[in-house]
Amino acid sequence: MNLKNPQVIGFGINNKETFEQATQFAKGAIIGSAFIQDLTKNGTGKIADFVKAIR
Repeated sequence: MNLKNPQVIGFGINNKETFEQATQFAKGAIIGSAFIQDLTKNGTGKIADFVKAIR
């Protein structure tokens, strides 16, 4: 398929393992609910830690 827009997956992505699995089949992954839960729990001061844990 020659798509103009990259494909991303956005369901069930909540940690490094699921992110890596999803990006095997897509150009990227959206981490929505897990990110919001982390913000609620840890505030904005820990965003970098959350991102590092996924990468």
